[in-house]
Amino acid sequence: MDADWLGLPRTTRDWPRTVIQEPGLIRARLLFRNLSLNPRDRFIALEHRPGLVSILVAWLPEIEKVQQVQNRVFQHEIAELERTGGARPLPMEKQEGPLRLPPALAEKLQGKLPAQSSSSRVVVPGELLRPGLVVSTSGDKTLWTMKANLPATNDASDAGQALRVELSRLVIGWFEAQGTLDDQEARTLIAETEKLSMVMRQRRY
Repeated sequence: MDADWLGLPRTTRDWPRTVIQEPGLIRARLLFRNLSLNPRDRFIALEHRPGLVSILVAWLPEIEKVQQVQNRVFQHEIAELERTGGARPLPMEKQEGPLRLPPALAEKLQGKLPAQSSSSRVVVPGELLRPGLVVSTSGDKTLWTMKANLPATNDASDAGQALRVELSRLVIGWFEAQGTLDDQEARTLIAETEKLSMVMRQRRY
């Protein structure tokens, strides 16, 4: 065991949640001793570690590109829907700092919806209102539409999620090859990744 290994952080961030929801936070040095991917903190030789780096270097930029496309397509579709009446204003009180929902709606969403800045997009959990409801907030403008009205965004989202799931399979496979995961642990992580990806495809932008 080398000094470099001991200097790596023993991280606890859940791998499926990170790769599906926050791929921008992925760094190789934060994964080598991650609790999800290396639960018994097994030593990985220095000469083997570039393999993981190569996987991330190949896949993370592609995921970021698709996310940028999705963001642009979303804004275009929302603008077009607003022009044609397919996206309508959602009553929402504006105050300095975060946006505040009307009292009746806020009560329903208490603890479910994090505070957002005035330039962010807010997605209202569909199970609390209507399945597939999407809320877009930018500046003082808040619009709502249905997910079904955003076909190009849906396609971009599906493409991005597919890339994230495939990256997860490759990373999990790499760790299994290093002996940090057994076959059942690897299968479980892959299943958890796929399940979370499906949830995200169904509910958000």
